[in-house]
Amino acid sequence: MKRKLLLAGLAAMLALAFWGCSLLGVSIEDRVYAFVAGLNGDRSTLYQNFHPTETSYYPAILAAPAYFDILFPPGPPDYTISGLDTSDPRNVTASIDGPAGFGGPLAITFRMLKMGNDWLIEELDLGGVNIVQ
Repeated sequence: MKRKLLLAGLAAMLALAFWGCSLLGVSIEDRVYAFVAGLNGDRSTLYQNFHPTETSYYPAILAAPAYFDILFPPGPPDYTISGLDTSDPRNVTASIDGPAGFGGPLAITFRMLKMGNDWLIEELDLGGVNIVQ
C-alpha cells in the first residue's frame, strides 16, 4: 500500500512538472521574465502574460501574435530587463533594452493583478506611454 501511495505521489509531481504547474503560482518577477522571454521567442503565447478579463486589449493581443512587433521589433539581439523593482504590484518598474530598431533602453512599467495564485499583467507602459490597458 505504501508503495502505491509513493508511486501515485511521484506520478502527481511528475505531472505537475511536465505541465508547468506550480503550487505556489507565478510571481511578479516570473511574469515579467516570461513576457520578455515571449518577446525573444514565440510571440503567439504573449497573450498568456496578460489578465484575460481586466486587460481591455486582451482580445487584440490574443488575435494577433504580431501585436507587439512595431513597438518591440524582433531581434537579435534579445530583449533584456534590468533594474526590476517589484515592491509595488501596481507600479512594477524596470528598464528594457533590445535590438537596434527598438531605440532603448526605455523605462517599462507593469501594472499587475493577481488571479488565483498567478500574477498577470493588467497594463503596460513603455517609455511613459500606455501601450496596453
